Amino acid sequence: MSSAPTPLRGVIVATALPFKENPSAPAGLEVDYDRYAEHCDWLISNGCHGVGPNGSLGEYSALTDAERRQVVRVAVEAVGGRGVVVAGVHGPGWHQAKHWAELAAEDGADAVLALPPTMYRASPAQVVEHYAKIDEVGLPIMIYNNPIDTKVDLETFFAKARINPNVSKITGLICGYRVENIEDKLMQQIRYMDKLVDEIARGRPMEKILRTPVA
Repeated sequence: MSSAPTPLRGVIVATALPFKENPSAPAGLEVDYDRYAEHCDWLISNGCHGVGPNGSLGEYSALTDAERRQVVRVAVEAVGGRGVVVAGVHGPGWHQAKHWAELAAEDGADAVLALPPTMYRASPAQVVEHYAKIDEVGLPIMIYNNPIDTKVDLETFFAKARINPNVSKITGLICGYRVENIEDKLMQQIRYMDKLVDEIARGRPMEKILRTPVA
């Protein structure tokens, strides 16, 4: 783990996780780690600044503990220092989230992505404690706002709350959208993705695409 600040900037992709058929695996599917490594490598090779294993698109809630840890290890190896790995550490409480953050640090992740406590609506004090405990691990934290799932709107919470000064390494990045704005935000993202796919199909370099504003 580096003592230098981790630059959480640019495009850090919440990676999808591929599976392959295996009749002996649960539900007949197992994680395809080779394809996942190829996916992470492709993203970094095409101009993305980092990858985010074990986010919502990463199917973390469907994985065994061993699979969940291995996904982070594969991402770290595939990126190979060319970008950042921001590992999802979501859990029902800070005990689980801090545990996943500790493993992410051991396995070479550069930062963590963390929802507030999942499953039950957390109180303001519990939200602050949750992130303070994760912060004890020492990795920068990217805060993930998903009020539809967690019933906690962090955008509103952090605008009103006085954050404990011991929470020192939270980056201030809040991902996700408030429910009342979701339609406009989704349309904006859809327009961006349409343009992105079209530009990739035309063979335009990713670094130029990412600098182009979308109306």
